[in-house]
Amino acid sequence: MALSLDGAPAPVSAEALSRALAASGAVWAWIAESSASGRLHEGDAVQIVGGARSAARSLLPVVDAAGVAVVADPADRRVRLGFVRIVCRARDRRPWVLDAQPWRGILASGSVRRWRIAERLRATSAPFTRTLEQLARQPSLAEVEGSEASFYGRADVVAGDEPRAGEGLSKAEEVVATRLLHEAARVLVVGCGTGRESFALARRGMHVLGIDIATGAVAAARRRAADVREAGTGSVSFAVDSLARLELSFASFDLVLIASDVLCGIPGRDNRIAALKRARELVAPGGRVVMAARSGRGPARVLIEAPRAALRILGRGHREPGDRFAWQGPPPTRRFVHIYADDVELARELAPAGLAYDGRVAGFVVAGPDTRAPHPAGGIFDAAAETVRVLSVLPQVERARRKAGPAELAATMRLLSEGAPHRAPLERARLRSTIAWCDQVVPFGAGCYRRALLEMALDAGAAQEPLVLGLRRHGLGHAWVGAADTEESFDTVFRF
Repeated sequence: MALSLDGAPAPVSAEALSRALAASGAVWAWIAESSASGRLHEGDAVQIVGGARSAARSLLPVVDAAGVAVVADPADRRVRLGFVRIVCRARDRRPWVLDAQPWRGILASGSVRRWRIAERLRATSAPFTRTLEQLARQPSLAEVEGSEASFYGRADVVAGDEPRAGEGLSKAEEVVATRLLHEAARVLVVGCGTGRESFALARRGMHVLGIDIATGAVAAARRRAADVREAGTGSVSFAVDSLARLELSFASFDLVLIASDVLCGIPGRDNRIAALKRARELVAPGGRVVMAARSGRGPARVLIEAPRAALRILGRGHREPGDRFAWQGPPPTRRFVHIYADDVELARELAPAGLAYDGRVAGFVVAGPDTRAPHPAGGIFDAAAETVRVLSVLPQVERARRKAGPAELAATMRLLSEGAPHRAPLERARLRSTIAWCDQVVPFGAGCYRRALLEMALDAGAAQEPLVLGLRRHGLGHAWVGAADTEESFDTVFRF
């Protein structure tokens, strides 16, 4: 197995690995090329600690083969000496300390059979251990900000992000910029990192301020900022700051862009509402707050939230529904993330902050300042009534889907929608959430095509929009209702 250090694309030589170990004593590396051994896989991360050991005592010796550092098979008796050993690995960005008991005795023996047994035991217990991880206490805002600043400010993380600073906007961000921004617009990017979005917007002639809590990332962005000034387009500046602490005059920006995982990385509903309120204060009249917000509802949510509810009843810590812990790295770092059940739950946090839910654009949630924004209604009885409506129409939609093509189906759904309400953005989001939930549990198998048809049948506003099918030459496609604001790319797009 060839190794690459710090995400470098080329495998590292044994000499370079030796120098890195001599300088630091321990380095993180990725598996650049996997073997058929079935133990370490391409994309896994491993921590390597220096020290010459014999193959008999080394856990996993790394030897020089054709100028490349290779993880040798412990059962290969031709390997006599190793100069490093791997002490921790991360699959799916989760750590597994290899030289800790009980794995130490299993691995030190060099037995492939015992390794496979250990690997199977670990894989079998993974769902249980991952569920237990989710029962950890909710961290404080200071703890999360400290962890995030430390992780994203690390030199190797910054070095990995810097090349992306010139990539420009993603397809989804392009849609947001085209629909919601104009030349010379004032934009605040929260969670700017090394500045990819900020530079791209400045090249469009906009005036951008990027803030981030990671000092190293902001320093890298400032170094690159001279390139934009020389281009003579818009302006861009950066600051080490957070949305909650930002000291600026009110109504300063046409758009506040809260980047990926920033909002969902704030622990506690009150803290998120406070951040959203500050965002509203910074938006000029007619401006918008655009945020990346993760949402999802499924059987796994029930498995996690049920034991949490029991712990709350027993008074064992404070954990809000949707709080999650995920691993990222290397080095493996546990990060907090809040996952909303749906956009209705998010809207319940937007309203107290004085923001009104305006729907999604290319996956981003858009909200506008509105001091009269109502608190979204809808409890268990409303959800049940919506579920009954979806399930009552679903058999008819499924029968039609199996007999007719998309053009005829679109016409049929429009006939079914007669008498259905024209839903506001939040009501439509609630409908989509209910459809997604029902789609997961019906015995026909989940599918985006069925979800799009159900939306047209139950929402008169959606029925007036086109049914869109995006197809790829190699692979599956996607179906949705409305404008082509999906992040995905397709070879052919049909509208009906």
